[in-house]
Amino acid sequence: MNPIITRNTDEKHLLDSEFHLNAFRFRERDILTSAAKRLKRHIDSGMDSFDAFNVCQQHLVQVGFAYIERIILEQFILQVEATKDTGCKKVLKKLCDLFALSQMDKNKGWYLEQSYMEGSKTKAIRKLVNQLCWEIRQDAVPLTDAFNIPDQCLSAPIAVAIR
Repeated sequence: MNPIITRNTDEKHLLDSEFHLNAFRFRERDILTSAAKRLKRHIDSGMDSFDAFNVCQQHLVQVGFAYIERIILEQFILQVEATKDTGCKKVLKKLCDLFALSQMDKNKGWYLEQSYMEGSKTKAIRKLVNQLCWEIRQDAVPLTDAFNIPDQCLSAPIAVAIR
């Protein structure tokens, strides 16, 4: 872990897909390694493997979350890169950045505990998440319209009121 990168709050860096992937991969690998060591320690101490699994269950659930979040991010990035329409690509890139940064913000405690990021960086990420939400708001209706959800499914008064 590079001390310069743990503190880098430059917007270009924070919006870099490579930074996102590295953070997700590090988190997944670290949690998986930690869970495996914990399971092994319990089994080596004589605990039944089923009981060891149950004791470590929450840890293993976190491995699953980290894994699926990484897969989602990788696929999202691939789709952004494969998109030909420049307007669509720009919106998808913002959504991809929003997904990655919001997940990092959600897990900032973990990143801080691992010294992968410093407080100034997690604050900058939170600020950028809010900025991206503000920017993407103008595309919210076209994005939801793209799902072509029938009006009868949108029966909640709040859903009908904004149309």
